Amino acid sequence: MPNPTVKELDVSPALHVLNSQKSLFINNKISLHNTSNRTIRSVPGTQIAQMSPITVASMVDSESPVLPDIHRVYISPSERESLQELLNEWKDVFSQNDIDLGHYDGVKHKIDLTDEHPFKQRYRRIPPNMLEEVSDHLRQLEASGVIRPSKSPFSSPVVCCRKKDGRLRLCVNYRLLNSRTKKDNYCLPRVEEILDS
Repeated sequence: MPNPTVKELDVSPALHVLNSQKSLFINNKISLHNTSNRTIRSVPGTQIAQMSPITVASMVDSESPVLPDIHRVYISPSERESLQELLNEWKDVFSQNDIDLGHYDGVKHKIDLTDEHPFKQRYRRIPPNMLEEVSDHLRQLEASGVIRPSKSPFSSPVVCCRKKDGRLRLCVNYRLLNSRTKKDNYCLPRVEEILDS
């Protein structure tokens, strides 16, 4: 949490583990970003941030994989057994929780734009009653590797909404980016043609 007296220093949110002596490991690093156009020097001992303890809301049991429920599928017992074997064989491709989105870094994705000039859309205000929940959710997403700090010249606003069950959903409004994206000339085959072949 940034110190309000050092307004031009942006402290990146981070999770740090304390050892048994309740002191930070020496190799933990805290990222600072100077948002001003001038050099900022601080004397040793100047407080630029503070830490707050967090509590673990839930732990994911990685020992027991979550597979699709096939008990409501109307198939014969032998088909059910074959399906169960297939699911067990490929259990590592199924998401285990809401944060388990998978990760593939074999391809570097590039978005071709009609206008290469970067844009930064205005930050949208988060309702005060949702601030803490949004901060916790962002910390959880970052700790899980779903998101990471970005220094991109492009910026699209985050929109907060609720899922049907009342849980928080963070969406990004990419309409401006989509409007500047070059349309792909590759035509996808029609679903009917795929099913008929």
